[in-house]
Amino acid sequence: MRMEVFFMKYVSVVGLVIPLLLVGKSPLQAQLEVDRVMQEGNETNHQADIRKFEQIYDRALRDEDTLQMIEGLLGMGETHSRLLQFSEAIDEISEADYLAQQVADTIQWVEAKVQMSRIMRSFRKDSVAYDLVNQAHDLVVRRGGVYARHKLPGIYFELAVLNRTMGRVEETKKYLDRFEAIENGDPESYYFRLEKARLLLLQGDEYGAQELLLDLEMELTEAQTSGTVSMPQASSIIFVYSHLGHLYDDQGDMSKAISYYTMAIHEIDRLQHHIGHQQYLYNYRGRLYYQLGQHQKAYDDLVRSREISETFFGAKSGLNRGFFDLRNRYQERLEAQEQVMAQQQLLLAKRETTILWFRAIVAVLVLFFVVLALWMRNRKQKAKHRKEKELLLQKREEETKRIAQVLEYKNKELTTYTLKLVEKEELIAEAVAFAQKYRDSEGARHLIRKLKQSADDSWEEFHKRFLDVYSGFYDRLIEKYGDLSPNELKLCSLIRLNFSVKETAQLLGISPTSVNMARYRLRTKLALDREVNLHSFMTQV
Repeated sequence: MRMEVFFMKYVSVVGLVIPLLLVGKSPLQAQLEVDRVMQEGNETNHQADIRKFEQIYDRALRDEDTLQMIEGLLGMGETHSRLLQFSEAIDEISEADYLAQQVADTIQWVEAKVQMSRIMRSFRKDSVAYDLVNQAHDLVVRRGGVYARHKLPGIYFELAVLNRTMGRVEETKKYLDRFEAIENGDPESYYFRLEKARLLLLQGDEYGAQELLLDLEMELTEAQTSGTVSMPQASSIIFVYSHLGHLYDDQGDMSKAISYYTMAIHEIDRLQHHIGHQQYLYNYRGRLYYQLGQHQKAYDDLVRSREISETFFGAKSGLNRGFFDLRNRYQERLEAQEQVMAQQQLLLAKRETTILWFRAIVAVLVLFFVVLALWMRNRKQKAKHRKEKELLLQKREEETKRIAQVLEYKNKELTTYTLKLVEKEELIAEAVAFAQKYRDSEGARHLIRKLKQSADDSWEEFHKRFLDVYSGFYDRLIEKYGDLSPNELKLCSLIRLNFSVKETAQLLGISPTSVNMARYRLRTKLALDREVNLHSFMTQV
């Protein structure tokens, strides 16, 4: 079945080869001529695509529409990449990268980085390609939302492919698992299953890989026959044939290996996809022809492999001249962009420095005026407080003077009253003594009672006047020294007024000796030493 399909696909190729052989061209020349004719047919479509994208770019340039300019550049870059015209592709994609960065268009910036990574991968610059895809991944994650959910599967797939080409088994598996697990991933796609087969080969599971590749071959062949597969997906069969060729080669089945390599070569010619991969296929098939002793075929294939390599990937190729120079156009464009960005950043830094200086000066001035205002307010408040304090002190002094004057007046009044009280007590004592002579008389007894009551009233008035001057005196004595008798409290008040023993005796109506005895008992009750002056002590209460 496969051979019938193969025959139907390439009958037109045989028709082209025969006339060439009839005019005396070698088989290799005939093959090259067939390839050229077939490629020209496909290039017609590619050139139409390029013209379409050029028109988009020119119109956008005229309208100053940067986003449309980027779209045109990316379209031209991708088409030139398919034609292996990498020099033009690099110019266009790097320009798109720069413009997308300038307008901060994440979607097209990501696309530019992914396209450039594929070109780098074509030239085995895997580390550069890996960095570019990682940058694209960071941009996609930063953008987030619906776009990230839509784009991340493709980014994971690119990272899986790059890790596989660099021989990183675990990293390849990790990104394939992410692709399979993510919402918009398509684990049933031909791309994914082909990459799974490649991972199995990398892990050494040749049986599992072969089984998966044979299933893919059958499905892709049927899909191509029925026309239910897109061109990019259909190109997966090139690598299915290529890997099956490797497997049969490893198993020693050279005939099957050659058959699969041949089908892969013809699929590339038919689809015009992965043209550069032909150099490896011719090399693999030529080596097998050599082992089978078919030296002419081996020679033709090896020459063809070399011609393809020089045509599309050689340092002298007109298509890609300058690519292998480390300072190629892409690098120069990147460096130019970096220089422009560095200049912009320098200008921005200078502007920011100027702004910072201006802000610093303004901040210092504001701080100065704030400090000045605070200092003036503080000074004003201090002056106000000082004035208020002076007024308060003045009022206190005046109040103290007034209180002192009042106390002095009351003290004098109390002293005067006390002296009068002494005189009164003397008169009362004399009157009582006189009345005692007639105590049998009811009138005399009544007079004695009235005189004693008058004496008690006088003492009551004395206590009121005393407490008016020395408020709380009795309470403090009682609180501190316990229960004192009324006579002892009288004695304390007279001592506070600095009355002599004689004056005290007259007031209390007792002898001076009794007063001294009372003072002694009071000193004992108050637990005072003999050296302590009673009057000084009472003034401290």
